[in-house]
Amino acid sequence: MNKLKMLSHLLIFPALLFIVGFAFTGCGKEALKTVGNPEDARTVILKNESGMTLTELRLKIGEGDKAEEKTLQMTEGFAPDERRQIHLPETGNAKCALVVKTEENTERILHDFPPADMKEGAIRFENYENQSIAFLAYISEESKKDMTTRDAECKIADEVKKAAEEAAEKMKKEEAERQKKEEAERKEKEEAARKAKEEAERKADEAVSEDPGQPEAPVAPITPKAPVAPATPVAPAAPAAPTVNDNGCVNDAILN
Repeated sequence: MNKLKMLSHLLIFPALLFIVGFAFTGCGKEALKTVGNPEDARTVILKNESGMTLTELRLKIGEGDKAEEKTLQMTEGFAPDERRQIHLPETGNAKCALVVKTEENTERILHDFPPADMKEGAIRFENYENQSIAFLAYISEESKKDMTTRDAECKIADEVKKAAEEAAEKMKKEEAERQKKEEAERKEKEEAARKAKEEAERKADEAVSEDPGQPEAPVAPITPKAPVAPATPVAPAAPAAPTVNDNGCVNDAILN
């Protein structure tokens, strides 16, 4: 009897634990972290299948300049393969997009995000034509079929790439035209300067040829030099007279 009571106690205790856990986890459902304001009208469940941690989600409601953007409250990163409960504001029939920001501080846009036609979906990234695109996979509430926005996102990526290529080509042509115009203007200025110089030189030459200037002073005739008179010959000097000294000698010679 005691053994039966002990066995029943052993069986009842795990059952109670199961019931308590069942009640506190919401009738056996997975307890999910939340994103956004819990008081907002609509709730969807999203799984992060992007392979990256998401750090921010922003909902864009409407299109063009009138679009309204709301940041969804998130206290911690949305990890890869994690499922979260996303609370969304009422959007009515407005077209919506979801902007996702990653741990690398890069952003991608899910351009067609249908809060009214889904209860659960997954965010996925893909490298398409050297562009990283984000798209949504979900089950449509209206058609009950598996849906994906991949093709639409690829089409948008193609349009963006084409627009970028056209813009680059336009910029290239504009730059070529600008350089061509500058070259033409430079040559035109050089030609104008050359012509102005030639005109100035021509006018200077004309001024010189037309101006007689000051008459040259007549050159005085050269006066012929007077003939030089021939030199008068000098007569030879007379011989000096002999001198006699006291001894009777002439010019120191003894006279006999």
